[in-house]
Amino acid sequence: MLETWIRAITHPSQATFRDLLQQAPDPTFSKGANWIALAGLIAGIVQGLQYGGDVSSLVCAPVSAVIAAIVFGISSMIILVIAQALGGDGDLDSQSYLLAAVQAPMTIISAVLGTVSLFSLLAGLYTLALTVIVLQAVHDYGMGKAILSLVLPGMIIFVLALGYMMTFGLL
Repeated sequence: MLETWIRAITHPSQATFRDLLQQAPDPTFSKGANWIALAGLIAGIVQGLQYGGDVSSLVCAPVSAVIAAIVFGISSMIILVIAQALGGDGDLDSQSYLLAAVQAPMTIISAVLGTVSLFSLLAGLYTLALTVIVLQAVHDYGMGKAILSLVLPGMIIFVLALGYMMTFGLL
């Protein structure tokens, strides 16, 4: 696990990500979700200790692990649907495994750097760049489609929320 994570974030390229898939004994959606849950747990503990360290903040760490895994699963499925609609030929297992190989360690790094906003911002941007490369490797398409696969879900949610607010006079 750690070797995969380190390689994923220190040697970002389509070739590296394809190699990680080929060398993995079990590159599955569930392994990716487990990695994200573990990262969510660790990040929850780190942030709990950074921001108060009381028992209630530490008790919430397992909840953040579950939420992280659920959000990861849903977003990975949405990205897959959009990627395939754009002509991508990847599958959920490969995509989720590689997304988690990038996002899990970067979640932990971001939690540790959370008090230093500039570093946290840079870590977030680096995570986005790695995610684009993962999508290019998994779906065998260009950077434009990879970026669109990430941006389109947010745009759809924004338009739906805006329509909802306008329909009910909330805007």
